[in-house]
Amino acid sequence: MIIDPENEYQKLSDAVGGSYIRLSLNSDTRINPFDLPRVIDTDEADDALRANLVTLHGLLRQMLGGSQTTASGQIIAGLTAAEEADIDQALIDTYARVGIAADPLISLDAANYCRSL
Repeated sequence: MIIDPENEYQKLSDAVGGSYIRLSLNSDTRINPFDLPRVIDTDEADDALRANLVTLHGLLRQMLGGSQTTASGQIIAGLTAAEEADIDQALIDTYARVGIAADPLISLDAANYCRSL
C-alpha cells in the first residue's frame, strides 16, 4: 500500500495492474483498521486477530505520540509502558465487545460489527 496524496503513483499502479483507491473526506470509500479477514479455521482466526491487534497498536502509538529519535540516535518513548498496556487492553476489549476473541473462530456476523468500531 502506498499513500499518495498528490496522485504521483496512479500511472505506475495502472501499469503494473495494481488497484488505485482514491480516498477523501467526500468519498464513499473508507478504510477501517478494525476490519479482520475472513478465516476458516482456528489457527487462522488466532493469527488474524493477533496480527490486527499488533497493527492497531502501532497505528495508535503513532497517533498518540509515537516515539522520537534524538540527534544522537537515542529513541525516546512517546508513551509509558502503562499507556502501552492500556492500549493493548482497550483493543482486546473493543473486539470482545462485539464477540471477537482469540479463542473461537471469528464469525462472519461478528466481523461485520467491526464496521461500527
